[in-house]
Amino acid sequence: RSIELDENNLKAYFFAGQAHLGLAQWDEAVAKLMVAHNLALEQHRNFGDDITSVIRLARRKRFEALDEKRRQEEIVLQVLPVFLICRLETVILFELFESGEKLC
Repeated sequence: RSIELDENNLKAYFFAGQAHLGLAQWDEAVAKLMVAHNLALEQHRNFGDDITSVIRLARRKRFEALDEKRRQEEIVLQVLPVFLICRLETVILFELFESGEKLC
């Protein structure tokens, strides 16, 4: 609500970014924190490394989340061919059994 009332409220953007960070909303956190950082530069206010350290944290968390998602997808892609081959073998064996053909 503070942001709606005053678009130049640096602290509102900073705390909104931290709130999004706490909710694991990485993209929103980075966006709000970048606005806070840019406002600090425009307003010639020095917050040391406070804002930039939280931006780095949000970016790192976003990267870790995307990397974990990629790893999970990679695992599925590694397991899927094996599953499909086993399934195909089962279907072929079942069809051979149903037809009464000898396997050996």
